[in-house]
Amino acid sequence: MMHKTTTFFALLGVLALLVAAAGCDDGGSPAGAPDVSAPTSPDVVERPDVPPNGSDDEPNTCDGAPGQRIVVVAPADDGPVSVMPCDPDVTTDCFEIRAQFCAPVNDPKAIEVRFVEEEGAGGHFPGSITYSATNNDVLFRPFAVLESRTTYRATIRVEGAERAVLVTTEESFEGSVPPIAHRTFGFRIAQFIWPRDLVSLFNTMSSSIPDNLINVNEVRAADADGLADHEELVEVRMVGAASVLGADPPELIEEDPADGIFSSTALRLDGRVRGRRFIIGPAPVSLVASGVPFVVQNFTATGYFNEAGDAIAGGYLTGKLSIAELGDAVGYDLNQICVTLPDVCDEDGNALLAGKIGAEAVDIGFACFITNPISKSVTNPTEILLETFCTEPLTDDTTLTLGLCDDSDESPARAPDEGTTATWPCYLEEPADLIDGDLAVDGRHVSFIPDETLLPDVWYRAQLNAVSVEGQETTRTIVFRTTQ
Repeated sequence: MMHKTTTFFALLGVLALLVAAAGCDDGGSPAGAPDVSAPTSPDVVERPDVPPNGSDDEPNTCDGAPGQRIVVVAPADDGPVSVMPCDPDVTTDCFEIRAQFCAPVNDPKAIEVRFVEEEGAGGHFPGSITYSATNNDVLFRPFAVLESRTTYRATIRVEGAERAVLVTTEESFEGSVPPIAHRTFGFRIAQFIWPRDLVSLFNTMSSSIPDNLINVNEVRAADADGLADHEELVEVRMVGAASVLGADPPELIEEDPADGIFSSTALRLDGRVRGRRFIIGPAPVSLVASGVPFVVQNFTATGYFNEAGDAIAGGYLTGKLSIAELGDAVGYDLNQICVTLPDVCDEDGNALLAGKIGAEAVDIGFACFITNPISKSVTNPTEILLETFCTEPLTDDTTLTLGLCDDSDESPARAPDEGTTATWPCYLEEPADLIDGDLAVDGRHVSFIPDETLLPDVWYRAQLNAVSVEGQETTRTIVFRTTQ
């Protein structure tokens, strides 16, 4: 059964199950969907007469094309493009790329668009790819707030043809980094925008999705080469966990055997803030639903803070989720989704998720986030590291203990369901024999490395007893199971 505090990704799985069962397969798709036209911004970069790589072998026109050729239609002039992507709600002063094909496209699903920073370590920004059979063109809209005064390369490929175009963004969100250090935000998905086939159903459940509490735990100076004199750039480390739905004030979900709560969901993401614009990730994020771990790959969030630094005024989140793992998490076989709604899944059975995000600063007092292990299943127990980050600096009175659950050899392969948790000793009492290890308390950070190799296929219990420099105390407990 799915517990009332199951993470929002588990809720998505249930909704997807309902869609598959209903046979809803006509909601539009990246391939073969009706044309979705939107006005382009007047401040966009016109495609050059020759490709931006300097080659004049492939003119940006269909005239004289012997076979397939790609012609960039928009951006349509030589000005800077907006940092804000177009979407169904934003159709002006925004950015998109439209390209015309010179010959019919036999397999629209084979159309690829790769959008990256021309220079720098940033990865590929995914986006919606919409093909119009009527116009024989493709529209690409990235799921990201773009960096200010930065050049991006979009590469479009189909059936052996390729076209690249460079665009440079306008000046936006520059200046000083807002006062965000050590603040905690109630982070929420304001609106789902992908996958298109499931958007309407996902959005009907938005009110039942709990916020994730995200703490800006570390802010440190970064290499500022290439910035304007008035700009600031910092690196950030954010940690987070699911919150109790509707709690006022917000609070972290605690594992509670009496209530059948197993959602010790947590995350740790590194990123950067340039002026007011941020990007965190990409990185895998492990989540837990009904005691079963699953992973959102390539988790990335981009957006911008308001000037006061107490809210995220706008942004986007993307990630890739295994449909099979999601089914395991909620206790249903969801593989039929990729059959009924093939455009939701890639060839590996993963679904791309995208949504608009927002956040407001909240006061959760003294709290700690367990960031490792963040999964109920630890696949490499020989190199285990227990790690937590707290909202306040800690004293040396802080402890983190680890022990083998006393009945571990008789414990099930996954945490007991709601009917038996109240009597499970692994939750109710500290193990009799604790494992020695190297405990380090440094500022807001706590780590513990056990002196011995953990056993495979058994349950362990870790407990943090944190004491802040102000004398506040809090306790966090997590159980996890090792695997081979």
